[in-house]
Amino acid sequence: MPILTEHLRHKRYAMIDPHLHGEVLDVGCGNAAMTLPLDGVQHYVGIDFNPLVLDRQRELLPHLEFYQCDVDQEPLPIRYRRFDTILMVAIVEHLANPDWVFGQVAGLLQPEGRLVITTPTPWGERVHAVGARVGLFHPHAAEEHEQAFDRHGLESLLTAHGFAIERYQTFEFGANQLVVCRLAHERNAPDVPAGDREKCTIDAHDNESSRLNRLVMEAKLNSCTNLEM
Repeated sequence: MPILTEHLRHKRYAMIDPHLHGEVLDVGCGNAAMTLPLDGVQHYVGIDFNPLVLDRQRELLPHLEFYQCDVDQEPLPIRYRRFDTILMVAIVEHLANPDWVFGQVAGLLQPEGRLVITTPTPWGERVHAVGARVGLFHPHAAEEHEQAFDRHGLESLLTAHGFAIERYQTFEFGANQLVVCRLAHERNAPDVPAGDREKCTIDAHDNESSRLNRLVMEAKLNSCTNLEM
C-alpha cells in the first residue's frame, strides 16, 4: 500500500476518534473496524460494497455486524434502527448520488446523535490525483472519486437533508476536511410495517454467528408482533 495512503487513513481515524460513542454505524466502512479505537463503543455496524473485505472482518470480528450494500443504489439494510454516531469517512467523494444516501442517513440518527464526515477539499482532490499518478496514493481510490465538495457545497447538501453543522475543520494542510453534524430538527422514529417480518430480520443470514445480531433481530420481531396486536 502506498505510504501516504496509510498515513491519511490513520490521520482520518485520529480526527474522528473523539466523536465515537454509543451505537455506531459506519457507512462505507472498508477495513475500519480493524483499526478504529472501538473500546468505548457500545456496538458497531459496518456497511460496505466489497464482499471480500466484509468476509474478512466477519471472520476476525464476529461480535460486530457487517452488511454488503451499494449505498449509491440500494436502500440501507438497517433502516429501522437509530444510531448515536454515524460515520462517513472518505466516502462522500465516491458517491454518485449523495442526496439518496444522505436522505436515508438522516433517518438513522438518534435525536442527540452526530454524523461525522471526512472528505477531501477540492484542492486536496487535485493533490490526491497527482499523488496517485506518481504512486504516493492508491490509484484506484482517486479513479473512483465522483466529486469534491468545498465547505459551501457540504453545507448546502447537509442543510437540504435536515442537518446542522456543529464543527468544521480542515486538516492535512487544507487537503481534507472534518464535518460534525447534528439533526437540525428531531425526526420521528421510522415506522415498521406491521407484519413485515422479513424486513425486521435485517438480513439475518449475514451474521448468524453473532449473538448480538440475533438479539437485535429478536427485538425487531417482537416489535413487529406488538404492532400487529
